[in-house]
Amino acid sequence: EEGYRQAEKLMPNARRLELFSRTNRKGWTVWGDETGKFGEAA
Repeated sequence: EEGYRQAEKLMPNARRLELFSRTNRKGWTVWGDETGKFGEAA
């Protein structure tokens, strides 16, 4: 979680992508075979 917060803080207007994600995250584009497996992160 800390890594996501830091990325969002350092690049507030950037488009964000997480590869091989299992969790949907607001403000991020996620790609992976199991995307959405655990719902959305808090």
